[in-house]
Amino acid sequence: EKGKSRYLWERRIGMVVPHLPASGRVLDAGCGDRSTMEFLAGLRPDLEFFGCDLSRARGARCVRADVRSAPFREGSFSAVLLLAVIEHVPDHGQAMAEAGRLLAPGGVLLLTTPNPIYGLPMAIAGRIGLKYREGYDNGISLSGLEAIAAREGLAVEESCGFLATPFPAPLGRLERALGRRRRARRVLMNQFLKARKPGVR
Repeated sequence: EKGKSRYLWERRIGMVVPHLPASGRVLDAGCGDRSTMEFLAGLRPDLEFFGCDLSRARGARCVRADVRSAPFREGSFSAVLLLAVIEHVPDHGQAMAEAGRLLAPGGVLLLTTPNPIYGLPMAIAGRIGLKYREGYDNGISLSGLEAIAAREGLAVEESCGFLATPFPAPLGRLERALGRRRRARRVLMNQFLKARKPGVR
């Protein structure tokens, strides 16, 4: 899956890695072809990685399941990853509620999703063959994600925009400045949310 856009995949990984837990089990919900899960497992062999995906999940520690109803016990994970997944889910609240159920007290949800204002131009680009068509069919803003997280009892610790361009460009400082300002972050192409389940494991 990282072949769809190597640069975008690297940026997603770069947003998530610093927030992975010190120990425990991590679920890559919507893991697709498992490439992200396997990469992170290689990067952090001290963590136990599991995956689920509705269509293609196969292999050890990976099950075929909807991210809204994963077959794991409540409180099983120190972290749940929803990386470029929630925009494909009909009900965002169900996906985040399930992430909350799966998290142990003190565990973190790490989520990335495209900025929905770019949904239409990206869909057009996909239709005419300018990019891989990823189906951003149910986009949601950061403010919308923050509201759902609060409703589900998850405490938002960080939310920001990232990705000023779909290709490498020397705009890191500008992007970081824009990404953390509530109005300015709307112009960036991707979004990141970190939310924690209250309590101590």
